[in-house]
Amino acid sequence: MKNQHGFIPKRYMQPDYYRLIFNGWCAVYIHPQTRTAYHLQLKPKPWARADSTVSEIEVLRQDKDCRRPVSRILTTIKSAVEVVDRLLSQPK
Repeated sequence: MKNQHGFIPKRYMQPDYYRLIFNGWCAVYIHPQTRTAYHLQLKPKPWARADSTVSEIEVLRQDKDCRRPVSRILTTIKSAVEVVDRLLSQPK
């Protein structure tokens, strides 16, 4: 996967927006009822350039004070989007 803005292919659920955090791009999804933000973040190797190739994705929940992991490290965009889809479909 290329660490770049718009890294989610059009065939998958699209994020509300993209955001660069440190040197990894995040696709940010907002829960429609709770307004909780979930970040699907590419994990480049330490000291990698922002446009490097990555092989890991992490799903995080934005809490008031920090971002916390909500799944194990994933290796495909499809599996990461499935995790986010399950989180977004949960009721309040």
